[in-house]
Amino acid sequence: MKLRPMLVLFLLFLSAVLVNAQGRVVPSGQVGGGVGTTHMGGMTGATFTFGGNTGLPFSADVVEEHDKFLADGNHIHYEVHGKMFRDSEGRIRTETEAPIFNAESKPFVHINITDLVEGRIIFLDVEHKIATVTLLGRPTAQAAIASPKDSADQTPKVQPEPAITVHRSTPTPDPAPEDMGTSQIEGFTVQGTRSTHIMNAGVIGNDQPIATTTERWFSTEFKVDLVNISENPDSGKNVRKLVNIHAGEPDPLLFQVPPDFKVKEMPQQ
Repeated sequence: MKLRPMLVLFLLFLSAVLVNAQGRVVPSGQVGGGVGTTHMGGMTGATFTFGGNTGLPFSADVVEEHDKFLADGNHIHYEVHGKMFRDSEGRIRTETEAPIFNAESKPFVHINITDLVEGRIIFLDVEHKIATVTLLGRPTAQAAIASPKDSADQTPKVQPEPAITVHRSTPTPDPAPEDMGTSQIEGFTVQGTRSTHIMNAGVIGNDQPIATTTERWFSTEFKVDLVNISENPDSGKNVRKLVNIHAGEPDPLLFQVPPDFKVKEMPQQ
């Protein structure tokens, strides 16, 4: 797997959005796939290479704790629980329980499979037994490299737009990350760092600069953060941690579409 934690989060968000789009429903045995590289624009603009592995395979429970203290003394707290599985080929399955804030809410588990070996992202709707599959595709022949002369000959000649001057304050440089040394979490060695990001006054109407601190405890064995803590005055304190970690190959069926599911294929990305 060649995904950083923030990139994994983007892929999960992508699948949640795509599940409500329209697609073609086919039996699960007809789901296509591909191996190669693909370009995904938008927020990341990243190119991913399918397959590969950066750490040991594992299974773990995921706990997210959110705390916010209001100016009137009120305190908001909720937790999100789930599971995470990653095999030796880099496939990832996450199961996330939606938080329930009242008795009328219906329990819901978001199941997402990121399979860059087959070049697909899968969202499983357990209630309706539908798998929404987004195929990531392959490079096309149009990606052939053109010579500088050919590119220049085919480029339309346009007049440059007048320059628009935008006055912005110079961002405050962030302090260098702090090395917090090594520790043990769940019996595994982790390396700790603490970083601070400064948002200048006026960026979002704030009178004073806003500092966001992020504390990471990274496992060199699994190549993931076992604990990640983020805190700032606006969003409060958010803790994400892996617990009950077990090294070893998860069940291969966890990364496949169940045979009794219908598949809704999305346009190739």
